[in-house]
Amino acid sequence: MKKICTFLFLVFLATTGKSQLTFSPDTGCIHIDTLGVIDTLKFTITNNGTAEELFFWKLDVGKNFPAQWKTQICDFNLCYAYNAKQQSPNQPNRLKAGETNKSFSFYLIDSFNFTFLDTVFINIYKDKTFTQLIKTIPIIIGGCYQTSTTSDQGYFSFSVYPNPTNNGKFRILTDADYEDVWVRDVTGKIVGKFRKNPSNDYDVGLLTKGLYIVQLLNSEGSALPGASQKLVVE
Repeated sequence: MKKICTFLFLVFLATTGKSQLTFSPDTGCIHIDTLGVIDTLKFTITNNGTAEELFFWKLDVGKNFPAQWKTQICDFNLCYAYNAKQQSPNQPNRLKAGETNKSFSFYLIDSFNFTFLDTVFINIYKDKTFTQLIKTIPIIIGGCYQTSTTSDQGYFSFSVYPNPTNNGKFRILTDADYEDVWVRDVTGKIVGKFRKNPSNDYDVGLLTKGLYIVQLLNSEGSALPGASQKLVVE
């Protein structure tokens, strides 16, 4: 039995990458533009280690992504062709110890004339064979409404407390004027809807353990610009 456990542990280590890289945001939200304007999500990537780090990416859009839409990823080296699903294994993204790079971007193009919500995933790997996964970054598309074409303008800010929550409840801390709270899982599915209450406390005790996205909506049922936060249920 001990030999089997040791073997499984070694397999886990072989397929899971360790990295000192941090990605911000680590969960993205991008709106659907009704005018067909290019929507952009930019990432800040920092190497917190003492040695140079390499990483490679793949894009997973799932099966329901509209065929008319185009995606594009620009990494440290180049901007890839529309709808490219992975980078070249021969062009690693390199980041020296202590450095920060803000050039990694995700673009959504030709998204007009659709009412759609989905989540795509950027998977970050440590190796060029795409086996040692470092991080998965969910990007919710259509789950946030923005008046700007970039992801860092016109945002409302709020906090979720406690986070992680282990008692099945969380509280919204914000000065924003909101009417409703939606909770989504990482696939974009709505798993909880709440009307604003005086205490700003909300019960998610029926949800299974995992990562969720909390969104604030206005009186018209539209998500407030940038008003999305991660919630971890333990």
